[in-house]
Amino acid sequence: MITNILEPKDPTDVKEYRIKWGQVLAAEGESAIASSTWAASDPDGLDYADGSPATGSPPSGYIEGTDTYIFVSGGTAGVNYELTNTIVTASGLRTHQRTIVVPCCQR
Repeated sequence: MITNILEPKDPTDVKEYRIKWGQVLAAEGESAIASSTWAASDPDGLDYADGSPATGSPPSGYIEGTDTYIFVSGGTAGVNYELTNTIVTASGLRTHQRTIVVPCCQR
């Protein structure tokens, strides 16, 4: 699992978080993503931009080619949120996870 720390998010921002899986897929001879789910490690105060709370069932977000992304809103200043994206390749043979850290701060 790979973790990346991103630029801070203000609690009032609605931001897109994207993971590019192209190199991972190509290295394994895969070309597409069959499914994608997202989960927040500390969901208090964080919402997915469709208005659903991060405490509910994991959303699929969006798949665009070999990228996955999700829109996030809310959050509490001073909290670092970990968003983990899990994908299954089109062949169904491989599953990958990548975690991004989204620091939330008042700007």
